[in-house]
Amino acid sequence: MYVDGGFHSENVHKTAEEAGIKIHLTNMTGTEPVQKLPVTEFDIDGNTNVINRCPAGFVPTHAGIKSGQTTAHFSHEVCGNCEKRGMCHSKRQVKDCVVRISLKSLNASRLREIMKANKKENVSKRAGIEGSNSALKSKGLKKLRVRGKVKSTIVCGLKVTAQNIKRFVKFLQGGYKPKITTQKLNGITMPNCA
Repeated sequence: MYVDGGFHSENVHKTAEEAGIKIHLTNMTGTEPVQKLPVTEFDIDGNTNVINRCPAGFVPTHAGIKSGQTTAHFSHEVCGNCEKRGMCHSKRQVKDCVVRISLKSLNASRLREIMKANKKENVSKRAGIEGSNSALKSKGLKKLRVRGKVKSTIVCGLKVTAQNIKRFVKFLQGGYKPKITTQKLNGITMPNCA
């Protein structure tokens, strides 16, 4: 299912997963953190969410999950001599330096990475439905004249059916132009109607 960033929440993703639906986000609400290193640069185990290495490649003295956060402890020498010290999530304490990353921000960062990798596909597929929604709103779905779930479902179903029939009739009458692409044959660019 291709959805807008407003649908991003833990409950939506959990419910979709239980129903066997894969959610593709076209955007995410909230601002992406820029002053710190992205949490995806840490080597974090995908199953246990335990930090294995920091972005500079150092192994923590001990790491684990506590209170909805993944934590990793590094020695003062390691963090003090690191070139990424200014942008790291590490906080200096008496015994050592600690990195604490909330599991919610970790999951959001992972989703952002997946979204960036598939952005072109997600946006193009979602953009197709926007035109249909606009056409349906102009044909009466902007403000329904009925109340109640059953009546609204029936009216919406009939309006969608009518819109599909109109588009099919227009297609049969040759109202849609074929998409013209180009292909190279023996070094010559030729138009190809798809």
